Amino acid sequence: MIIALLIFTYYSRSLQSGDLQRIENQLHNMSREISREVGRIEQQVGQIREEERWWSKGSLELERKGENLQEVSVEYQIQDYKDGEKLYFHYRPTADEHYQSVEMEEVSTGVFRAVFDLALSIEPEIRMHYSGSSPGDRGNEVQTWADQEEGGQDYLPHYVSTEYNGERRTTAEEKMHFSGMKFELYHPVHINIHHHGGSEPEYDVNIDVDQYHPSPNYQLKTLETYLLKENHKVREVEMEHHEENTYRNYRKRIPMEEEVYDEILLRFIYDNEEVFERRVKVGEGQ
Repeated sequence: MIIALLIFTYYSRSLQSGDLQRIENQLHNMSREISREVGRIEQQVGQIREEERWWSKGSLELERKGENLQEVSVEYQIQDYKDGEKLYFHYRPTADEHYQSVEMEEVSTGVFRAVFDLALSIEPEIRMHYSGSSPGDRGNEVQTWADQEEGGQDYLPHYVSTEYNGERRTTAEEKMHFSGMKFELYHPVHINIHHHGGSEPEYDVNIDVDQYHPSPNYQLKTLETYLLKENHKVREVEMEHHEENTYRNYRKRIPMEEEVYDEILLRFIYDNEEVFERRVKVGEGQ
């Protein structure tokens, strides 16, 4: 009995010793990993501080030059600019392309600008909400039209470099996002379509242009509404127009005539002659 107790005590102490060793190893590995991570963070913070010491971002402007083509203008300020120093703006138009470079032009002391064309389509934010009030209707459905085609890129990877007396400095790569630019260019548009059933079914088409946001670059000049049958215009619909300080409203009740039309075409025409079209299928789920 005494021998068995001694054997049990020996193995128990061995197991405890092994567990402690494993815990000590785990703590040591965790400590090394934390130290490495802290080192990486300090290096990144140091790089950011160094970059902020000699450059700062300026303005970003877009100007439409054609369909799916924008002229991009970016400005940067160099804090410790030396006379004769050259600056370059490097950008990658799409994920599969190589970086392209543009030499920046000095527009005032220490302020440099790069101007280049970029294949980019920026459209107003146009949201459509459909609802119905008759048995067998397709219920409430929300549809949002995307700003770009499938696989489009709404950001621009870029960095800035300088050259002076054979020395070169570069900033870290960043992404310039364009998704928010649509609100600077256009007011958002909300389309509400309600289907009224019964003996005389009709569509209540209600379009609000939200003008609460600061005045954008381009203003909606005209809204054209057409009824289509098999992709051909049947007739134009004159919308009722009401405008206040913060919003502009277009509204019309259109009788449902499936034998006459199968789509409603909305054409938003802006004062820079840009046209954005949206089609609404009708007669589904009735």
